[in-house]
Amino acid sequence: MERVALRGCSDYQPDSVRQSLIDLLEPFGGVGGLVKPGESILLKPNFVYRVRLRRPAVTHPEVILAMARLVREAGGKPVIGDSPSIHSSQTVAEANGLAPQAAKENIPIITLKKMTHRRLEVAGRKYRLPVSAEAMEFDGIINLPKFKAHRQATLTFSVKNLYGCVPGKRKAARHFTSGGDLDWFSNMLVANATILNPRINIVDGIIAMEGEGPVKGNPRPMGVLAAGVDPTAVDSVCCRLVKFPPTSLCTIQAARRMGIGAWAESDIELIGDPLDEFVVEDFDFPDLMPIFFSFPRLVRSTLRSWRQALAPEGSAG
Repeated sequence: MERVALRGCSDYQPDSVRQSLIDLLEPFGGVGGLVKPGESILLKPNFVYRVRLRRPAVTHPEVILAMARLVREAGGKPVIGDSPSIHSSQTVAEANGLAPQAAKENIPIITLKKMTHRRLEVAGRKYRLPVSAEAMEFDGIINLPKFKAHRQATLTFSVKNLYGCVPGKRKAARHFTSGGDLDWFSNMLVANATILNPRINIVDGIIAMEGEGPVKGNPRPMGVLAAGVDPTAVDSVCCRLVKFPPTSLCTIQAARRMGIGAWAESDIELIGDPLDEFVVEDFDFPDLMPIFFSFPRLVRSTLRSWRQALAPEGSAG
């Protein structure tokens, strides 16, 4: 039986976020039960793109900062890191307002650039996947996804957020390699999450994104944080929050095929605040598009990343 906790949090005021996270993690032994003194901990937010906070495409800075502080209070060494497809983590953090406070508190922000490969055998199939060498060097990972609609996956939570631990353009290359096969791609996402094996997954659903996510959607206040050790179980509960059948989510379908994680209500123990307090009846789901990136699109994306890297800071969305 996997446990998933829910905790209400109505805004991003630092004190509110901190206390909500403390309450959320208490059933898991608190941060002290997840982090040992002296351990280096990667905080993996969603840093999909360089955007201002008026567009909730990224994990909110206050959630990241609150977790970093709690990790430090437990004796751990927090580092914020991701591998945005176009920008650096520092550039994303500057755009969303995280960078100045992280610098003030001496919390490093890194871009996951180096690559290694890890093998996984599950359900009779062998995987050899590229993952961030830096991510694998940490003692543990705390996954901090954003609750978002996604035009290629319908919704994105814990499992897909860990795909950010694939360095740079290798993510787009995997889209190309998929040939448009969503089952293949989803199996790969689940294998990737299994290899990374985060200590805990904490979904920022205080203000979610609905509509044409993962970047251009609209804010949707939901006032909730969700947490659990099993990313599939957390994602299943998040689906239920917006009345989306969990077994219709591509990554949960993959987890079922592979025999990984929990997805059925009967296999998940809900703790914390009642789920019914946060259910959204009219969440705006995206119009779906193929996962396949053609070779010309891959080239255009690479060229765009070079242009964006050289763009003035004021051009952020």
